Amino acid sequence: MACSKIHIIFPNYFLVLLLAVPIYFPSSHFARPPTTYEITILDNVPGDLLMHIKCEGGFFNGEDSLIEGESYIFFFKFSGLALFCNIEIGKRKGHFSIFNYFDEELCPGDKCLWSVRTDGIYQFYDNKYNLIYHWP
Repeated sequence: MACSKIHIIFPNYFLVLLLAVPIYFPSSHFARPPTTYEITILDNVPGDLLMHIKCEGGFFNGEDSLIEGESYIFFFKFSGLALFCNIEIGKRKGHFSIFNYFDEELCPGDKCLWSVRTDGIYQFYDNKYNLIYHWP
């Protein structure tokens, strides 16, 4: 008797899942074409502090250390939903989302330009740098 209940309940959950998918992932969100994305992270914190960056998401995993004026540039093909970076410079450190497949405002187009500064992490769009994240 227990087995038959499992077989009856399973299709109901499966049906609910199938009906819920279009609600959470409308077809308009899949309009972003898969491509190679270019991410640039600039160290714009004055002084001689070393900035450590470690980024990962999907099949991408990379890290680098920078000084003021240097940049970390990398390319990745869409291989996951999001790309996160741990950034540490002096006493400041944080975990930041720098790319999200479903949020084109976070990284419009196929190039993302970020600037790490004393007061936070900026993104370049609308022809200027805009503060996106304060340091935690």
